[in-house]
Amino acid sequence: MRSGIIYDKLHGMKEKAAEYLLRDRLKNADALEQLKDPRTKVLYAGDDGVFFQYDFLFQLSAEPGTKKRFLPLLLSALPERGEYLIVLHTPELSDDLQLLRNLEPIMDCCNCVYDASDPIPFTLPRDVEIRPLDQSHFPFVRAHYHSVDDANYVRERIGAGMLGAFVNGEIAGFIGTHGELSIGLLEVLPAFRRRGLAFALEASMVNSLLAAGRLPFCQVRLGNDASFALQKKLGFTVSDRPVRWMEHTK
Repeated sequence: MRSGIIYDKLHGMKEKAAEYLLRDRLKNADALEQLKDPRTKVLYAGDDGVFFQYDFLFQLSAEPGTKKRFLPLLLSALPERGEYLIVLHTPELSDDLQLLRNLEPIMDCCNCVYDASDPIPFTLPRDVEIRPLDQSHFPFVRAHYHSVDDANYVRERIGAGMLGAFVNGEIAGFIGTHGELSIGLLEVLPAFRRRGLAFALEASMVNSLLAAGRLPFCQVRLGNDASFALQKKLGFTVSDRPVRWMEHTK
């Protein structure tokens, strides 16, 4: 009986959290997807905001002017040591967390969401094939993806379902999903660019996620105009409210 009570309470907190996050679905698209995972631990859910932990990542989305409520909550939950990340949908706490928890800002970005239910149509040239990667492609991905310097992470993402573009049998680019469920790891070798491979790779990943019942979304760093243009060409809707990633490494 007690386990049932605990389940009902946790389920109720997730429902409350989803209710708040849906007020701005675009800005909170990443948090809404992570909230579906049974591993997600909701630490606070109310009319003024949501704070939860998803695996290695903490998420905070809250109303402006709520720092007095949420700062003590964050300081009590965030470890003083070890490696972890936090995404702030409430950037007013950034300076305090940098000072009091040694968290460093690493990226400001916007969520881009594919809201349609229909797959994205695309046509491949005769000499191009898109197919899943396996661990035999690890050296190639490792050599050409530089945003994360972690070999284990790269192997993990290949295992989670990366796709590769092959031109006459030669791998020319790839795409995957990050641990926080966003589309990413997109890279096309310079010699194969301007042939529509980036579009085809991301369209293929979107279609794969749709077939799996997932919401396709990505996060684009502010200032990356080429990536924003690609998302709009693919039919993504771009949030006009950025979020901030912060990292704790000590």
